[in-house]
Amino acid sequence: LFAISHPGFAQHFDEKNFTHYTTISGLSDNYITGITQDKFGYIWISTTNGLNRFDGKEIKRLYQNPGKEGLIADKLSSIKSVENKLFTYSEKGAEWIDLTKNHFINLTVSKKQPASSLQNAVYDAAVTNNNTCFISTYSGAYEFDSTGKIIFRYDNYKPDSNGNIISDKRYGRSVVYIDQYKILHFDIQYNMSIYDSRKNSFLLIESYKNSLSGLSSLKGTMNIMASIEKN
Repeated sequence: LFAISHPGFAQHFDEKNFTHYTTISGLSDNYITGITQDKFGYIWISTTNGLNRFDGKEIKRLYQNPGKEGLIADKLSSIKSVENKLFTYSEKGAEWIDLTKNHFINLTVSKKQPASSLQNAVYDAAVTNNNTCFISTYSGAYEFDSTGKIIFRYDNYKPDSNGNIISDKRYGRSVVYIDQYKILHFDIQYNMSIYDSRKNSFLLIESYKNSLSGLSSLKGTMNIMASIEKN
């Protein structure tokens, strides 16, 4: 992790203005998966071995504590901030962290074993301006509200009599936030779908295997969305 301080905008950054933070400095791990700043000014750093809070001077480390309220996993995929909450996810699930109440809210698609290990394996997620989050998992796509309640679900599997998922193929891949109502979703085959919360709809557009370059930036995504909405 690097931190930089400079008096204004510049075209060249002098290396002496950087401070290098590692496990020696107190980070829980050197593999950083996400960085965000909350409304109180703290910097939160997700890693493959725990979550870190940095106040500009000291680093506080948080780890999973099995059997007690806390992180859903130590190996985190990302961290995002929205109002007084943090949102983080991993291949073991997702959760809201209420910073004002120091409360962890698990976002669980299913608690039924053995299917739950796949249903709750989150590969990507987006937080909306409406304080909801949309996640893409091994078995489908789902939206949760700020209390942890599922408000939309799309399952892409068939369970057998024992609850096992009858599929050897992963479904979810990645999501892109378009606006407060729309989420762009890619499955593992690069098929693109649009989720519209106003209509509670999740519609497949088409396969964009040959158009990924146009989706490499938010601007490119918005241009494609504009052309879709005209048709």
